Amino acid sequence: MFAVVSQWKKQDKKNGMKMILGVIIGGAIGFGIGYFGKCSSGTCPLISNPIISTIVGAAIGLMITMK
Repeated sequence: MFAVVSQWKKQDKKNGMKMILGVIIGGAIGFGIGYFGKCSSGTCPLISNPIISTIVGAAIGLMITMK
């Protein structure tokens, strides 16, 4: 019984680290898109604002890494 619980804890830790890594990588990519991908008019909310693009990138990274 203890071996099963120990296996679950290892799997949860592995999945948690994978999700954290996905959020960090997604946020970094989103920030890069928001910072370097400027709109000429400034009306593109995702590309013209690095904060919004970081949040969206982190959310997408989290969704990709979830089961």
